[in-house]
Amino acid sequence: MTTELFVKMTMDRWNASLRSCDTLLAQLSDNDLQQAIAPGKNRGIYLLGHLIAVHDDMIVLLDQGEKMYPDLFEPCVKMPDREDAVIPEAQSLRSAWTNQCAAL
Repeated sequence: MTTELFVKMTMDRWNASLRSCDTLLAQLSDNDLQQAIAPGKNRGIYLLGHLIAVHDDMIVLLDQGEKMYPDLFEPCVKMPDREDAVIPEAQSLRSAWTNQCAAL
């Protein structure tokens, strides 16, 4: 296989994963995101913040610029999910997700 084919396969998988996540986010209400995904597990809003924070690291890793949402690292990666954690509202995270996916 050629390098171009590997790159195409990787990009196709990446884009399919983003579309799947977008589809799921469109189905979930802001209230749904406040709920734990299973008893004793993280809330959806924490997981969305985590995805955004990790994608921020990818922007830097791929030399595409600076982090867009560095304020999410502490509450959504470094710290465990807690009800009293300071995490932006769901609508703000949805917007950040869309902006960040466009940037990547």
